[in-house]
Amino acid sequence: MEAGLGIHPARRYVLFDMPPTQQGIAVRFNAQALKIVVDDQGLSIGGQKTLFLASESNGPVSRDAGGPPGITGGAGGDGPTSVFDLSAWQEDVDVDERRQDPLYRIAVATPAARNGERLALARFLVGHRLAQEALGVMDRIEAEDKYADTDPSYRALRGVARLFARKYGEAAGDLRHPKLSAAQDVALFRGLLAVKRREYQEARREFLAGLPMLSKMPVEMQPDLRLAFAETALAQNDPKMAGEQVSALLRHTGTASRREEAKLMAARIHAMTGDTEDAAALFAELSESPYRPVRAQAIYAETNLLLDEKRIETEEAIERLERLRFAWRGDLFEFELMQRLAGLYIDAGMYRKGMMSMRQTVERFPDMPEAQALAGEMKEVFAGLFEEGEASELSPVTAMALYYEFRELTPDGARGDRMIRRLADRLAAVELLGEAAKLLEHQVLHRLKGEEKARVGTRLAVLNLLDGRPDDAITALRNTRTLSMHEDLQRERLLLESRALTEVGKYDRALLLISGLQGDDVGDVRTEILWRARKWDRAAVSLAPKLVALRENAQPLAQDARRDILRFAIASSLAGDRTALVELRRAFEERMKGQPEWPAFEVVTAEDRRDSAEFRNLAAEIAQVDHFEAFMSSYRDRLRDRPLSAIN
Repeated sequence: MEAGLGIHPARRYVLFDMPPTQQGIAVRFNAQALKIVVDDQGLSIGGQKTLFLASESNGPVSRDAGGPPGITGGAGGDGPTSVFDLSAWQEDVDVDERRQDPLYRIAVATPAARNGERLALARFLVGHRLAQEALGVMDRIEAEDKYADTDPSYRALRGVARLFARKYGEAAGDLRHPKLSAAQDVALFRGLLAVKRREYQEARREFLAGLPMLSKMPVEMQPDLRLAFAETALAQNDPKMAGEQVSALLRHTGTASRREEAKLMAARIHAMTGDTEDAAALFAELSESPYRPVRAQAIYAETNLLLDEKRIETEEAIERLERLRFAWRGDLFEFELMQRLAGLYIDAGMYRKGMMSMRQTVERFPDMPEAQALAGEMKEVFAGLFEEGEASELSPVTAMALYYEFRELTPDGARGDRMIRRLADRLAAVELLGEAAKLLEHQVLHRLKGEEKARVGTRLAVLNLLDGRPDDAITALRNTRTLSMHEDLQRERLLLESRALTEVGKYDRALLLISGLQGDDVGDVRTEILWRARKWDRAAVSLAPKLVALRENAQPLAQDARRDILRFAIASSLAGDRTALVELRRAFEERMKGQPEWPAFEVVTAEDRRDSAEFRNLAAEIAQVDHFEAFMSSYRDRLRDRPLSAIN
């Protein structure tokens, strides 16, 4: 070079720098495989790739007020038919090596130009399916430019990255931007997204809209799109369209795994069109595939085909599919597998396994529309188990455990109340009184109002009394009181509460509750209260009407009648009413002779034996007998012959 010639200012390129010099040229290399050539024209530096100069004028992310530019500054307006620079996505390069160029350009760019270089890197990463890395770069773009995502073309790129990263909800927000509605290349990715979310009707519409761009997409991306299109066609019962996509896919050179997927789709088309023999043969072949996803899906499809053809039983199908749960996980296949298993479990009467499988599917795939539908189906299955009788095949204990494990699925309103009532009936029928009471207690506390609450509260009180818990019976009755109540229901509740109060020793309160009631059953309860309270004179008075009726009836004395006669004798004796005893002996002596109770009757009514030890022992023994069981035994008999819900 001539004296005095140097470099000023400095030159900065992607692969090398030229610092300022007073004379001559200094080159600092930033990459290998560069060559310096000196010839008659001067000095040249180059390599196998084009050298780029980082621009400082394109701003953080290029935007145009007239409409959304393409990612590469292409088509504008409200509805571009193409947004992506597909040629850039088709570079056949070493990704790790090629990534160094934009990384360096970002590093050396001025702050104003840095986001433009980041965008180029994000586009490159998305084109090579490095979705998480692309989203990381785009996070940096948005951190420095809060308006970046107002550009629809930027949203399109981010939407594809999120789609590849399986962030389907976020991807939908980007790809469905209104100003991208006419972009045919974006429509293809919206179709792919819809397939991932199992929204096949929308997927078909989007794929048909983007069909002109399908053959122009990068070769690496076409298999995904064509397979998704074929999947959509099958879901829409269009094997012809599915076959066209599979044929196009098989004509292109692709990876071995993609060809296996295409063959799997072809087998499914055979199955749909009724060519089950060819389908079964192809499924069997692919079940030995070296590619795990293909192998798992082939076994799944083959199992369903064999089950539909009745070549295997449900139990064998379940066994096959259970093994598949460990073969491939985390995508639509797992969703379909778990959903199918749940249905087979229910069909086989394995209700808990079926419900658990449904629950796990919904929890694992919460964003899928079909998961929400499955949640509704789970509620229907659960209610049907108790409402339509399937759970009657289970033991009451198993049915109860199933209910408590999935109680949150109990339907609202009358349907759920019927379900609970039937389960409580089953538990009470086998004398699981405490468990039946828990069901009804939850019902009266959280589900019922008005007279129905009072009615179920009455049944709850019966269960508590039969289970020896009078305090809980009182609480149940008092917590379910209502102003408007049928007269018969009100009467039964008073008798039950009086019975419970007697059990806890509150005799005066028990007598007061039934003081305004009439009837033989009321008289029996009143007698029992007085007997428990050791009010012998009043107990004898309460028993007297029964004895009057027995005296007028010449029929042989039944056991209950003989017991009442004996109790009247004891009460009169302990009350010191000798006249009543004399009259009693005169009236019933002949009819009591020869009966099991005659020896006791003779001792109690004999005038000269009242002070004997034999009398005192017999009187004490009879007084201690809990005849109050007669009242509750009627409820036990009713539960034996009819369901708990028949009470009132």
